[in-house]
Amino acid sequence: MSKSVKKEKKILLSQEPVPDDILYDILIGLPLKSLIRFRCVSKSFHSIITNPNFITANLNQAISLSNNNNTHTGYLLYTQHRSFGVKSKKELCTDVYNSNHTLTDVSRLEIPSSFGGFNNMVGFCNGTLCLADDRTSPNCKIYLWNPSIRKLNTVPADTLLDRSLDANFTHVTLGLASDSKNNDLKILRFDSFEGCPAEAQVYSLSRGSWRKIEIPMDSYGTSVTCIYPSPCLFFNGALHSLVCSEVLWSEVEVEVQAVGNEEEDSRRFILSFNVDDEKFHEIKLPENSLRKRHSECLAVLKGSLAFIGFSLADSRSGTCFIWVMKEFGVFESWTRICVPMAMDGRESLLGCTVDGELLIKRSSPLRDRIVSLDPHSSKTETLTVLSSADVIYTANFVESLVLLDG
Repeated sequence: MSKSVKKEKKILLSQEPVPDDILYDILIGLPLKSLIRFRCVSKSFHSIITNPNFITANLNQAISLSNNNNTHTGYLLYTQHRSFGVKSKKELCTDVYNSNHTLTDVSRLEIPSSFGGFNNMVGFCNGTLCLADDRTSPNCKIYLWNPSIRKLNTVPADTLLDRSLDANFTHVTLGLASDSKNNDLKILRFDSFEGCPAEAQVYSLSRGSWRKIEIPMDSYGTSVTCIYPSPCLFFNGALHSLVCSEVLWSEVEVEVQAVGNEEEDSRRFILSFNVDDEKFHEIKLPENSLRKRHSECLAVLKGSLAFIGFSLADSRSGTCFIWVMKEFGVFESWTRICVPMAMDGRESLLGCTVDGELLIKRSSPLRDRIVSLDPHSSKTETLTVLSSADVIYTANFVESLVLLDG
């Protein structure tokens, strides 16, 4: 066969349309950057790549590949300012935390100026970051940003809360979660008020709107008045928060005595919000949990819900108290681990790695030290020093097409 005939046949074949199912199988295996470019190739390419089912399949494949990667134990995401003469820019930096306790720089992306003055990262889920500005203001602005495709969504301001309570407003608590049942991304927002019951609402990315959710009374029949400001923990299909309620002691005197007369812990519990059915549930904190802590939060430790607090004994040492709920939802399964460690009262938990290490931030006016703690050996190790107070830990960092539209 002559060269000209081969060339004509090749051209002819290239002009034949490829069936959508075959095209789908080809595209699903391509890198994210290629998919973004290939949207412009044809209407068929664009239709497939921007289809919600394709975006979900692409995400699930990325998560599966990430879960099978045993060379690291998670990622640190933090913001950093870089100066270029008289100009400066803010970047989102991603470092992988390797199994040998080293950090490797993965990416640095310039943060869009349209973010304005956001000052904290709420969480990372399905390749998407949730960011917020002033959480001490009822007008707190919230953003969703997919750094991989450079797509920014400004979450619409809520219009559902009772604005007459703004004079008593104290802070906003936020949480980001994936609703796998409904193939959706959701933001849970709590507003806390001094002397008034807290209020809650949930934002659905697929609906593009907020819905007010009633917070039920606690097991004592009293209202939840304060939600801890730390971002909600997404675990086991639900967002978890530490909360407080005002208790009428005459009604709970017997029960308070039964749990060791820890009055503070009888007021506090974990409020769980199931993102699928959007219902709240109460989880009791462990008995005799330490009351005098300078920092405490919820975490996931080796697949279990954990309540972790730092207690300062003197100016240079203290104890990290770890309570682990071995069987989720079963109060009797709480077990405690006490880990002595050097501390100065500026510790806060970033998260727990898949290997069971605690990643701790030690804050200072100019620099933050990121420290790992092995709860079994009590060994600590400084991983890095950051000039940023805005840092979060995530077990998985995947690139996705979430937020991509036609």
